[in-house]
Amino acid sequence: MDLEDQLRDVAGVLHALAHQLAMHRTAAGDTGGTVTARRAVAAMTRAAPPVGHALATLAEAVEQVGLLHLAAAMPRSADRADAFRAAHAVLDDRFEGARLLLNDAGRQLHRDAERLTAPSRPARRPSPGPAAQPAAPPATARTR
Repeated sequence: MDLEDQLRDVAGVLHALAHQLAMHRTAAGDTGGTVTARRAVAAMTRAAPPVGHALATLAEAVEQVGLLHLAAAMPRSADRADAFRAAHAVLDDRFEGARLLLNDAGRQLHRDAERLTAPSRPARRPSPGPAAQPAAPPATARTR
Protein backbone atom coordinates (compact mmCIF):
# COMPACT_ATOMS: atom_id res chain seq x y z
CA MET A 1 0.00 0.00 0.00
CA ASP A 2 1.46 3.35 -0.91
CA LEU A 3 1.29 6.62 0.99
CA GLU A 4 -1.59 7.96 -1.08
CA ASP A 5 -3.70 4.89 -0.26
CA GLN A 6 -2.87 5.19 3.43
CA LEU A 7 -3.86 8.84 3.48
CA ARG A 8 -7.11 8.06 1.68
CA ASP A 9 -7.91 5.21 4.09
CA VAL A 10 -7.22 7.24 7.25
CA ALA A 11 -9.15 10.22 5.89
CA GLY A 12 -11.96 7.78 5.09
CA VAL A 13 -12.01 6.58 8.70
CA LEU A 14 -12.21 10.16 9.95
CA HIS A 15 -14.95 10.89 7.42
CA ALA A 16 -16.88 7.78 8.53
CA LEU A 17 -16.65 8.86 12.18
CA ALA A 18 -17.92 12.34 11.32
CA HIS A 19 -20.73 10.86 9.20
CA GLN A 20 -21.82 8.52 12.00
CA LEU A 21 -21.78 11.37 14.48
CA ALA A 22 -23.97 13.43 12.17
CA MET A 23 -26.37 10.51 11.65
CA HIS A 24 -26.69 9.89 15.40
CA ARG A 25 -27.24 13.57 16.05
CA THR A 26 -29.91 13.82 13.37
CA ALA A 27 -31.65 10.66 14.57
CA ALA A 28 -31.54 11.78 18.20
CA GLY A 29 -33.02 15.19 17.49
CA ASP A 30 -33.56 17.38 20.51
CA THR A 31 -33.94 14.44 22.87
CA GLY A 32 -30.31 13.38 22.69
CA GLY A 33 -31.31 9.84 21.77
CA THR A 34 -31.06 6.71 23.81
CA VAL A 35 -28.37 6.06 26.37
CA THR A 36 -26.76 3.59 23.96
CA ALA A 37 -26.79 6.16 21.13
CA ARG A 38 -25.20 8.78 23.38
CA ARG A 39 -22.53 6.28 24.42
CA ALA A 40 -21.88 5.39 20.77
CA VAL A 41 -21.44 9.07 19.93
CA ALA A 42 -19.06 9.47 22.87
CA ALA A 43 -17.04 6.45 21.69
CA MET A 44 -16.70 7.84 18.19
CA THR A 45 -15.82 11.26 19.57
CA ARG A 46 -12.99 9.72 21.61
CA ALA A 47 -11.66 7.98 18.48
CA ALA A 48 -11.56 11.13 16.34
CA PRO A 49 -8.44 12.82 17.86
CA PRO A 50 -6.05 9.87 17.45
CA VAL A 51 -7.34 9.24 13.92
CA GLY A 52 -6.90 12.95 13.12
CA HIS A 53 -3.38 12.89 14.58
CA ALA A 54 -2.57 9.85 12.46
CA LEU A 55 -3.76 11.74 9.38
CA ALA A 56 -1.57 14.72 10.33
CA THR A 57 1.37 12.38 10.88
CA LEU A 58 0.88 10.89 7.43
CA ALA A 59 0.70 14.42 6.01
CA GLU A 60 4.15 15.00 7.49
CA ALA A 61 5.26 11.86 5.66
CA VAL A 62 4.06 13.45 2.42
CA GLU A 63 6.45 16.32 3.12
CA GLN A 64 9.31 13.85 3.47
CA VAL A 65 8.40 12.22 0.17
CA GLY A 66 8.62 15.68 -1.39
CA LEU A 67 12.06 16.18 0.16
CA LEU A 68 13.15 12.81 -1.21
CA HIS A 69 11.97 13.93 -4.64
CA LEU A 70 14.05 17.11 -4.34
CA ALA A 71 17.07 15.17 -3.08
CA ALA A 72 16.84 12.83 -6.08
CA ALA A 73 17.54 15.81 -8.34
CA MET A 74 20.74 16.67 -6.45
CA PRO A 75 24.09 15.49 -7.82
CA ARG A 76 25.43 12.40 -6.10
CA SER A 77 27.23 13.54 -3.00
CA ALA A 78 27.53 13.02 0.74
CA ASP A 79 24.90 15.75 1.23
CA ARG A 80 22.47 13.90 -1.01
CA ALA A 81 23.08 10.63 0.83
CA ASP A 82 22.53 12.41 4.16
CA ALA A 83 19.29 13.95 2.86
CA PHE A 84 18.04 10.51 1.79
CA ARG A 85 18.95 8.93 5.13
CA ALA A 86 17.32 11.74 7.09
CA ALA A 87 14.12 11.69 5.02
CA HIS A 88 13.87 7.90 5.25
CA ALA A 89 14.37 8.02 9.02
CA VAL A 90 11.62 10.62 9.38
CA LEU A 91 9.35 8.60 7.06
CA ASP A 92 9.86 5.49 9.17
CA ASP A 93 9.11 7.49 12.31
CA ARG A 94 5.94 9.02 10.83
CA PHE A 95 4.64 5.69 9.57
CA GLU A 96 5.28 4.06 12.94
CA GLY A 97 3.65 7.01 14.74
CA ALA A 98 0.56 6.83 12.54
CA ARG A 99 0.36 3.06 13.04
CA LEU A 100 0.51 3.44 16.83
CA LEU A 101 -2.13 6.19 16.82
CA LEU A 102 -4.48 4.11 14.68
CA ASN A 103 -3.91 1.05 16.86
CA ASP A 104 -4.74 3.12 19.95
CA ALA A 105 -7.92 4.42 18.31
CA GLY A 106 -8.89 0.88 17.29
CA ARG A 107 -8.30 -0.52 20.78
CA GLN A 108 -10.37 2.28 22.30
CA LEU A 109 -13.20 1.66 19.83
CA HIS A 110 -13.12 -2.07 20.60
CA ARG A 111 -13.29 -1.42 24.35
CA ASP A 112 -16.16 1.00 23.87
CA ALA A 113 -17.96 -1.41 21.53
CA GLU A 114 -17.65 -4.20 24.07
CA ARG A 115 -19.18 -1.95 26.71
CA LEU A 116 -21.99 -0.96 24.35
CA THR A 117 -22.82 -4.53 23.37
CA ALA A 118 -22.34 -6.14 26.77
CA PRO A 119 -25.57 -7.53 28.15
CA SER A 120 -26.96 -5.25 30.76
CA ARG A 121 -26.65 -6.52 34.26
CA PRO A 122 -29.78 -6.83 36.33
CA ALA A 123 -30.08 -4.24 39.02
CA ARG A 124 -28.38 -5.45 42.15
CA ARG A 125 -30.43 -5.61 45.26
CA PRO A 126 -28.85 -4.01 48.25
CA SER A 127 -27.44 -6.62 50.55
CA PRO A 128 -29.18 -6.90 53.90
CA GLY A 129 -25.88 -6.28 55.63
CA PRO A 130 -23.64 -8.74 57.36
CA ALA A 131 -25.43 -11.83 58.58
CA ALA A 132 -25.99 -11.81 62.28
CA GLN A 133 -23.59 -14.15 64.00
CA PRO A 134 -24.85 -15.92 67.07
CA ALA A 135 -23.26 -14.41 70.10
CA ALA A 136 -20.60 -16.54 71.70
CA PRO A 137 -21.44 -17.63 75.23
CA PRO A 138 -19.66 -15.54 77.82
CA ALA A 139 -16.42 -16.98 79.04
CA THR A 140 -16.77 -18.61 82.40
CA ALA A 141 -14.06 -18.89 84.95
CA ARG A 142 -12.92 -22.41 85.63
CA THR A 143 -12.49 -23.57 89.08
CA ARG A 144 -10.13 -26.29 90.10
